[in-house]
Amino acid sequence: MFPGHFTLEGARAQEECPIATYAPYHNTSACLQCPGGFYCPDKAMNYTVICPVGAYCPAGSYQYYTCPPGTFLNECVFE
Repeated sequence: MFPGHFTLEGARAQEECPIATYAPYHNTSACLQCPGGFYCPDKAMNYTVICPVGAYCPAGSYQYYTCPPGTFLNECVFE
């Protein structure tokens, strides 16, 4: 079993974690939702990507969102 994949109970084959989720460990039965302050842009991820300065990433993000004009963030907000 590979990180970034999960295996349902009783299944013989593993599946890739979908976009906006990740699985950091081997032999997991479920993928984790990407937490706030991070994003998970690809399938089969075993890590999260930190939200860049000037953007925000709500929980479950597959991309980051740039702050609207006239606003700013010094760092991402962690939910």
